[in-house]
Amino acid sequence: MAIDTVNLTCGAVSPLPRILHHPPVKLTTLGGETIRMKCTAKGAAPLAIEWIETSKHRSMDESHVVNMVYAHSKDSENEQFSSSLELDGFNVGERAEYQCVARNRFGADYSKRTVVEVHEVPILTRNPDHVAMLVGGNAKFNCAAKGFPTPTIQWTKDDGDSFPAASEKRLHLGVDAIYIVAVKLEDSGAYTCTAENAAGTAHASAILRVYDNSFLPPILSRHSVDMGATTVLDCTCAVQTGQRIEWTKNGKRLFNDNEAVRKNKIGKKSLSADTQTLTLREARYGAKELEIRAVDATDGGSYECELLASTHLLARRTIEVVVNGTSSQQEVEEHRSAQALRFTSISTRPSEYAQYFVMAAIPIVLITTVVVCTWCVCRRRRRRLGMIALREEALMSASQIKSSHK
Repeated sequence: MAIDTVNLTCGAVSPLPRILHHPPVKLTTLGGETIRMKCTAKGAAPLAIEWIETSKHRSMDESHVVNMVYAHSKDSENEQFSSSLELDGFNVGERAEYQCVARNRFGADYSKRTVVEVHEVPILTRNPDHVAMLVGGNAKFNCAAKGFPTPTIQWTKDDGDSFPAASEKRLHLGVDAIYIVAVKLEDSGAYTCTAENAAGTAHASAILRVYDNSFLPPILSRHSVDMGATTVLDCTCAVQTGQRIEWTKNGKRLFNDNEAVRKNKIGKKSLSADTQTLTLREARYGAKELEIRAVDATDGGSYECELLASTHLLARRTIEVVVNGTSSQQEVEEHRSAQALRFTSISTRPSEYAQYFVMAAIPIVLITTVVVCTWCVCRRRRRRLGMIALREEALMSASQIKSSHK
């Protein structure tokens, strides 16, 4: 039978399956979250939609698929079919591709592929710390972050992009850190580290405080004082807001809060011992002086005054205190110790000599004993031999007499 191609017309409704609504081309999610993608198709009934993980060339389990039939066309047997895919349990950094396929007895139609990427919001692994220092020092701020995609790190100062140190080429970028060399007063401020990727941002800030003061001369590294006198150790410094001065002796802090610290009428802090008093007092220009009264041998040592801002050490001055007259006393004590040691050594000599005598006498006694015993044995043997000889001689004489008588 011949087909009249002239009179052929294209119907408005085709029984072939056709994708009406494609899932998104790209989806991003965070680890542990659930994702959902939708696909709608139309075609002659019965119509079915299948989901395929194209990155692994496998069909998705039906437990993840939600199918819904929307409507049937009134003028044909075509139907509109919708399907949703729900997935969870993704790991950070994972990447997968999915596609929906609409099928019926007339053919199949494929949707655009959907790429799923699992991201992680940036997490700071190293935060910048507050820094305080004097002019001319070198500051360092640390900042490191993890996440997916790998986050980028940017720095701002006082919520702006202006860095005085950068314009003067004193700002340097390192691995997970920035460095500011030869700091100036204008470098003071808040430095913020911001880590950012497609999933989000994370940030942390730290304060840089720069001071332009320090201990003023004269700087005495050695201080001599007589026994019983009063001496003052000076740490002249124009103390600024947020700073304080603390004293230590031989590495031990003086005027701790848990010690007996009292304030007198003139605003001094005093720490009293048995026969001495340490007084911390205000001096000119806000300086701190340590006064030691009734100096004795125990006051000698290494004293340090430290200029601090919070817990940050800005400067330190060391003063070695030598108490005059303690060396001769020490020599006397050493002489007494030496005499006592000599006396002890002499008192132990008799017992030592007796021990040496006994040890030397033992072999002498043994040798003497052996000699005496040997002499006694030899003497007895000689006497016995003599008696035997006399007996033989007597017998020989008796024999000769008998012979003569015959």
